[in-house]
Amino acid sequence: MATTTASKVQLLTTQEAAGLLRVSPRTVQNWIKRDQVPFLELPGGEYRLPLVGLLESLKGSFDLGRALRDLDASSGAVSETDIAAALGE
Repeated sequence: MATTTASKVQLLTTQEAAGLLRVSPRTVQNWIKRDQVPFLELPGGEYRLPLVGLLESLKGSFDLGRALRDLDASSGAVSETDIAAALGE
């Protein structure tokens, strides 16, 4: 998965989003078709999903944002401040 920098929004492919959420790429494509997740359509017809928007579209009691912050903090790929700002915390 690509890393986030302060100057770039992290965009995921449908494959990357599916891997992150442990669902099939087809499931992510179905969500896109039903407009259940935020996405961008590229001129070639491929989709990209903004990580922050994808996380915000999830519902439930598990805090995936916190889990990703912990993972990113341990890897040093993204600062906790950047993630908190992106999640609006």
